[in-house]
Amino acid sequence: METEDLIPSISRIKLDPDRRLQEVVGKLHHTIDLEKLLKDSALENVKLSDKRLKDYKIGLVKPKFNLNCGHDDYWSQRIFKENLGYDIYLDSRSGLALLYKGLPNAVICSTVESDEEDAVQIIQIQGVKAEIRKGYKIVGHKHSRGLAPLKWEELLVKLMEEISKKAGYTRILIQGSTNNGWCFGSNQFRSNVKKRYDETAEKIGYIKETDSNWYKELQ
Repeated sequence: METEDLIPSISRIKLDPDRRLQEVVGKLHHTIDLEKLLKDSALENVKLSDKRLKDYKIGLVKPKFNLNCGHDDYWSQRIFKENLGYDIYLDSRSGLALLYKGLPNAVICSTVESDEEDAVQIIQIQGVKAEIRKGYKIVGHKHSRGLAPLKWEELLVKLMEEISKKAGYTRILIQGSTNNGWCFGSNQFRSNVKKRYDETAEKIGYIKETDSNWYKELQ
């Protein structure tokens, strides 16, 4: 089936911009060549085996009750194997998770501003650590092993680029760190936010504009 059969063009859709993006992400995320993105996003001198490539998947995530933001409606507040739990807060209703061996390792969330409906805005790029729980008590955290061999921030951004292009959006932007509502606290934390958003954007060819966000034209 062609992409055009899956998603109506922007001019023909009647949904509000954010809800349209949610449908786009839901219908197109499985059409992306994830293995190619993984290979292209591997760290220098790292070769991912065919077996390891098959351990990765892309999954949909959305807030409970389909709200505009909030804790996700599946992973959060549940206990999985090895007493692992998750507390994943999503900044928009349109989210994707990078899964490794069936468990979330990172998420990306996007939105569309009503005054610029042809542009997708990436507002959340976040690694996920599983919580080790004993009853209702958190006794530790487990690192996301699937992220270790990857430039995973770049992978998630490129994933959203591919989906956005297929859906007919003409621009994509990454929210700059100074516009990020979560960019507060210690100097180390603010530095990490800057690295995740600003440095990732600059590395892969985004241009910073006067609003301090990073933009790229989709060809």
